[in-house]
Amino acid sequence: KRAAGKMVFYEVWSGGASLQLMAMRHESTRPTPDQFKPFHASVSRGDIVQAEGYAGVSNKGELSLITQRLRVLRSCNRIIPHYHGLKDTTTRYRQRYLDMLSNPDSFAVFQKRHQITRFIRTFLEGRRFVEVETPVLSGSAGGALAHPFLTH
Repeated sequence: KRAAGKMVFYEVWSGGASLQLMAMRHESTRPTPDQFKPFHASVSRGDIVQAEGYAGVSNKGELSLITQRLRVLRSCNRIIPHYHGLKDTTTRYRQRYLDMLSNPDSFAVFQKRHQITRFIRTFLEGRRFVEVETPVLSGSAGGALAHPFLTH
């Protein structure tokens, strides 16, 4: 969200595609022009919104939806990091959903990986292969059966 005088810009992501929303005070029917500033101050990153309006172009030439009605369908309960992505690799690997939300490149990698895996599965299923999941067995003791290392 970026505010510029009597205008507010939002970037909306859905299915890997993005769209800019332009909310202008004089175009707004809902919220009303009197409610414009407090309403847009309450909208935060990660909220799920519904927008109605018409297509237009911003001064910078970006295709936009000029909103006449904007409604928050669901507020985000947890703060989502900025689009610059997560820097902490531990968080990236443990919370993949957060990485995909905050980093469009990571989302694209997961989409490609899914397409490749799906292609391999359908290719092999077409040749009557059966997918079997086998547990990984380890000969060395681990977990509760592990003994501490002895040093001499």
